[in-house]
Amino acid sequence: MTKWGLVEVDGRFRTHSGTIAFDPAAPETGSIEWVVNVASVDTGEPRRDQALLNEEYFDAARHPDLTFRSTSIKAAGSNRFDVTGTLTIRGVAKTVTLPVTYGGRHDVPGEGQMDVFQTSFTIDRFDFGIRGGTVMRTVISRDVKISLVAASRPGR
Repeated sequence: MTKWGLVEVDGRFRTHSGTIAFDPAAPETGSIEWVVNVASVDTGEPRRDQALLNEEYFDAARHPDLTFRSTSIKAAGSNRFDVTGTLTIRGVAKTVTLPVTYGGRHDVPGEGQMDVFQTSFTIDRFDFGIRGGTVMRTVISRDVKISLVAASRPGR
């Protein structure tokens, strides 16, 4: 998110879970589900994090989770896929297509084999009803870049 049109503010959600079903030989049969606990937002500034939970932003009391559920996976090049699904934020569900890169299968010490995936995409927060407070509405960018790296054990 860009603040005052000058400064990018990074943040993360500390509590999330998901499942990825993926077969490299038949990626179109796969699926992805992702659930994020909105109250786990961490931008490095506790007062800003608290403000983001308010009704004018995430409205965490009524909408505690942000979710993504895939509806289709299509090849889009070598180890790249277009994953279409429903992204729900603040109770507003939108169909989005995420560009996902499959980073391959890796041996992770102590974990075993893991499939690695990465995506980065931008949403317009207004599309999900995240308008912000009357004071900050005009100085916070409407565009929010979301990046995700995920690992999953094969066959799950």
